[in-house]
Amino acid sequence: MNQARKAICLSRGIIKQPFWQQLLGVHQAAYYGPLMRFFNRSLDGDAIIVDWGLKRQVAASKLATLNNKPLLRLEDGFVRSIGTGQNATSARTQAYSLIVDDIGIYYDANKPSRLENILLGTAVNALPFADAARQDQSLRLDDRPLLGRARQCIKTITENNLSKYNDSDELELGIKDRYRVLVVDQVCDDLSIIGANASAATFTLMLKSALQTHPKAEIIIKIHPASAQAKTRHYSQQSVDWMVAEQSDFSGQVKLLQNNCNPLALLKQIDEVYVVSSQMGFEALMLNKKVVCYGLPFYAGWGLTEDRQQHARRNKLRSVEQIFAAAYLIYSHYFDPLTDSPCELEVLLDFFIRQRQQFERNRGSNLCLGFPPWKRGYVSRFLFSPWGQTLFFNRQQDLINYLSIQSDHDTICNNRVVLWGGNAIDLADQNNKVKETVRVEDGFIRSVGLGKYYIPPVSLVFDTMGIYYDPAIESDLEKIIGVGNFSDEQLQLAQRLQEKLITTGVTKYNVGHEALPKQLVEAKRAGKKIIFVPGQVEDDASISASCEKINHDLALIEAVKEKNRDPTTLILYKPHPDVVSGHSWSRKNSSAIERLADFSVKEVNMHDCLAIADEVHTMSSLAGFEALLRGKLVFTYGRPFYAGWGLTFDSLPISRRNRKVTLPELITAVLIIYPRYIDYRQGFFISAEQALEGIILLAESKQGNGSVVQVSQVSRRFSKFRHFINGLLYGLRLK
Repeated sequence: MNQARKAICLSRGIIKQPFWQQLLGVHQAAYYGPLMRFFNRSLDGDAIIVDWGLKRQVAASKLATLNNKPLLRLEDGFVRSIGTGQNATSARTQAYSLIVDDIGIYYDANKPSRLENILLGTAVNALPFADAARQDQSLRLDDRPLLGRARQCIKTITENNLSKYNDSDELELGIKDRYRVLVVDQVCDDLSIIGANASAATFTLMLKSALQTHPKAEIIIKIHPASAQAKTRHYSQQSVDWMVAEQSDFSGQVKLLQNNCNPLALLKQIDEVYVVSSQMGFEALMLNKKVVCYGLPFYAGWGLTEDRQQHARRNKLRSVEQIFAAAYLIYSHYFDPLTDSPCELEVLLDFFIRQRQQFERNRGSNLCLGFPPWKRGYVSRFLFSPWGQTLFFNRQQDLINYLSIQSDHDTICNNRVVLWGGNAIDLADQNNKVKETVRVEDGFIRSVGLGKYYIPPVSLVFDTMGIYYDPAIESDLEKIIGVGNFSDEQLQLAQRLQEKLITTGVTKYNVGHEALPKQLVEAKRAGKKIIFVPGQVEDDASISASCEKINHDLALIEAVKEKNRDPTTLILYKPHPDVVSGHSWSRKNSSAIERLADFSVKEVNMHDCLAIADEVHTMSSLAGFEALLRGKLVFTYGRPFYAGWGLTFDSLPISRRNRKVTLPELITAVLIIYPRYIDYRQGFFISAEQALEGIILLAESKQGNGSVVQVSQVSRRFSKFRHFINGLLYGLRLK
């Protein structure tokens, strides 16, 4: 990538946005204010001039001409962000797509633009200082691979209701009993209206025409979301005033829709669309709807729309796929929200799909009980939805009081009670106001560091039936495994995750810095069998829920020793990190365990212990599942979630689990479907694969620093305090 020495910006706000600088190779951006423009101060050196759209059209063009510098106009792309908002630095409103135009700008039909030239098949020069690899992309709109991508992206967008902004809820218009016409309103004085050769009068004309052409149809006027949220002026108000004053007979036929609703979901319920320059017109074309244009938007004049104005330059017929390819795949540039690096549109679409899916899961009121303050910040992120709220209650009675003042009609399908782990709750006579009770626990790929240090998890599980470690009640995880409805794509992802977990050595906590004892390594080389016994916290809920007689480490070691009397067999024991760190209680059995176990390690990481083992014997530790990933023989003495499926040797039966599963199926259920993952840098919902990448990077950055399990009491207390404060502040950072 070439490096521009400097960019001169006519908009102060552009300087704060890093993506265009990264895209164009700019290492220094300076604001060229009104005073400098007033004195026509010339620009020296190798620089480019950058402006936002057409806001300062005359000044920008004059400055570029005077100094003989290239002028680039920037704009948001057509698939932009999670939500709308004035705070462009917020993760939820940050624009992750960008348009760079060195000729004009797409919404100004009065002059050529880079997009228009691409659609006309006119040769366009490489953007100044742009990524050379990007310029090698074919601009031919008959290119089959390009059109194939366009077709697939259109399918993804329309099936998942993706648009420019992606936090709006879907709105049902009700039973359709007649032809339905949508008239799309826009914000007053928007530059795209002037650029489309339209004015305020155009909107009134458009509504009149819709009424006259469809006298028996249902006419819906859609207000722009920016007008609805910020209460800015919109053109349809004068159209409605006209209708009330002169055509009152139509008042029952016309509906004003002010809700900030999802555009694609709305368009699917419409037969015909009237627009001036709104992007919704092109989204309607993607849905094969009839579109009538009263302005000259970028998609008009190519033979797809019924145009009320003619455009002399646009003299070619183009398909929806070709316009999409030109506008979304060639003209627009995209950035991965997780890495801030350039990416393809498909990456961004996948990201928005995941956000919307989790928004839907979190819909309604999440009423959380029993969560300590430090957990509330990250739990709020896992439960975030623009279509809901999350409230925390310290006492059960407070929650019951909250429910008691709710109207049955308003809340019966919206309240969700959220509890940590196996905690119980009695809602007395308020159960009818709760649609489900959800239990929350840490996920299986958790963090770099212990939860006892208040280090937040990258994953949580939310279970609506029980909880995975309690076999007394069928959990969501058990049901997922038992049904076994896994796609080929999920199973392939499971195999990739398995390989990555093994090669990188990632486990649940990722702590421990010492090497295995040399005598143990030498014994392994000599052909001796190694049995690994992972210790557990003896008062842990999973022990009481899933174990019987063998319910502590000493009993487990004794049972393993009894089963394996061969002198060539060695037992490797690793106490639980919470016990080693001093955070959790343990029976005074350490000396007895030391006598029975051949080797006892504290600061060796879990991956190395699993790697050297031939067998793993456990009560209910997650290490048993991690051993299965590594192809080890696993013997269970309790009833952990991975037992009973034909992959382990089990001491205790689980009658419900009568299906034999493959390891990829178990991995799919445990790591892909059951948990939720978030990115702690920005708080986004992410995939298991992305979470694993984040854990790997964090573990690498902390090697030799922070992976020690046993530390002094002062260090432990300081670390806990630091992470506790971070936990309290985490939710505030993402607001």
